[in-house]
Amino acid sequence: MIAKPTSAQLLQTIKSELNDKIAPALTDPTHVVAIGMIGAIIDQLSMRSESEIAYILEEVAAIELAAAN
Repeated sequence: MIAKPTSAQLLQTIKSELNDKIAPALTDPTHVVAIGMIGAIIDQLSMRSESEIAYILEEVAAIELAAAN
């Protein structure tokens, strides 16, 4: 168990739970496709969350620079 998981780790855990426990129980093809689409969204969110702090720091620097002028 990770004491302080990152957002990306939490999202990937959710995806794994969906794929390992929920997806196998689905019989409706529409629901199977929906789980796949949800997994793709989780992947995108995971990638974005890994860079989130860097984006915030860049924005803070830009705001401080603009405020100083």
